[in-house]
Amino acid sequence: MWGISRSGDPEPGQEPKPWKQTRVIGKPMPRVDAYERVSGSALYPSDVTFPDVLYGVVLGSPHANARFAASMSPQRSKCLASMLL
Repeated sequence: MWGISRSGDPEPGQEPKPWKQTRVIGKPMPRVDAYERVSGSALYPSDVTFPDVLYGVVLGSPHANARFAASMSPQRSKCLASMLL
């Protein structure tokens, strides 16, 4: 496609050859994090917090085809955004 070819890749229109031997697929692998997951002490990305992080939410209307109120002007939103800097 981009002129990159690996050895063993089939040519276009050619069926790929079956693997002779794999190193990982079909072999038992130790679960190094099994205890942490079962005990509840595993650390997930949602558990990590950083200081001075600003969170935002996109607010949509719960009503179909509704318009936002005119009280939220672009000038006001720019003012609020500059306060966060």
